[in-house]
Amino acid sequence: MITRRILYVLLIAAGLFLAVEGCKKKEDNLTYHEQELYFINKAIYDTMNIYYLWYKNIPSKVDFRQEPPNFFNSLKYRPQDRWSFITNKASFYSDFVGGSVYASHGIGVMSDDSNALRVALIFPNTTAYKSGVRRGWIIRKINGKEATIQNYRSLMGPQVPGNADTFLFQHDTLLETKILYNETFTSPTVIKYDTLRAGNALIGYLMFYEFRGSDSQAELDSAFAFFVQAGINELILDLRYNTGGFNSTAHYLVNLIAGKMFAGEIFVKYTFNDKLASLNESEKLTSLSNSLSLSGKRIYIVTTRETASSSELVINSLKPFFTVYTIGDTTHGKPVGMIVFDMKYYDYVIAPIAFSIYNKNNEGDYFQGIPPSFKAPDDIAHDFGDPAESCVKAAISHITSGSFSLKEMRTSPFTRQSCMSTDFPRKQKMGVLKVLDFE
Repeated sequence: MITRRILYVLLIAAGLFLAVEGCKKKEDNLTYHEQELYFINKAIYDTMNIYYLWYKNIPSKVDFRQEPPNFFNSLKYRPQDRWSFITNKASFYSDFVGGSVYASHGIGVMSDDSNALRVALIFPNTTAYKSGVRRGWIIRKINGKEATIQNYRSLMGPQVPGNADTFLFQHDTLLETKILYNETFTSPTVIKYDTLRAGNALIGYLMFYEFRGSDSQAELDSAFAFFVQAGINELILDLRYNTGGFNSTAHYLVNLIAGKMFAGEIFVKYTFNDKLASLNESEKLTSLSNSLSLSGKRIYIVTTRETASSSELVINSLKPFFTVYTIGDTTHGKPVGMIVFDMKYYDYVIAPIAFSIYNKNNEGDYFQGIPPSFKAPDDIAHDFGDPAESCVKAAISHITSGSFSLKEMRTSPFTRQSCMSTDFPRKQKMGVLKVLDFE
């Protein structure tokens, strides 16, 4: 019997393992490999037929003789489902769960509209950052060769701890050579937080990179304790590169922003398919020790096409309580979440889309993304939180003047012209994941 209890964790409860081994039987005229494929795929099919949000759209005729990845993908409802996935266990726990970045410099790059290669992201606990490297710096050469977005990774040496790469950076008009060593470190999820003064407004700025578990929540606590102590009355939340993660941490962030002002109010609803309607549930706001009191009852959120899933949950959940101004570009568009199944006897993890996400007012279904209140470029010539950065500048303009003034909001000549390339493994747009508990 399926319980009503939902665990907001990414790890898999032992009782959830799909034990198909015990139900095996001999199938006539099948080789051993074909029998194995049949039992794996039958387990996948039965799971999808129960939990998949769009189970009614699963093809009526399926071929159980396919390799499991091909079989799983053949069941997906196209083109709506862009996210359900199957992978091996090592990849899942490394790419989706782990928080460590191994043997890298912790730098993400993009090319600007002059094709210069710029630092777009740098983790603040890296040697590179501590040596002075910042977002917006141009990378002219790596190991003596001209650097571009196409050859960035290939110019560096082996990504092993201690391996050195020589970078020629340019910032302003200065050229600076730095020898950077690959290092192992845990990537933070709060990249930057600070306050900005604009007229009578004291603005809190937070650049949040990824929704992980308790480590993210501890980092958020530090940032919001700083905001509460400072007495901010406006907030700019920068989610431009945040592709999602744990829904429990999304809940935590919403509570830090709105929990004190709207405690007890429903802010998010999860709706399953008609077979699992008993699992539908909602979450209420809770006041935390570092929850804010924003006098203006508005919030500014920086977004790009990479802003996805749990980030979109936060944006949509806040709309019934605040005037939410999104600045940047339309978000990814993922108003649904997944349940993760780890197959006990086989090296596969599957994560089918299983539920839709709505806010207090039953608003959701933003499959085309959440459009910006004001379209602004991702200005990679300026650091996060810099008042001159295009998106931050637009927010400050609105806070001080009441409008997104085009005169105030001039496009930087160095805006992004490419997707980010990194020397570390980035999490995929994994979205909101849940695990069901069985009895």
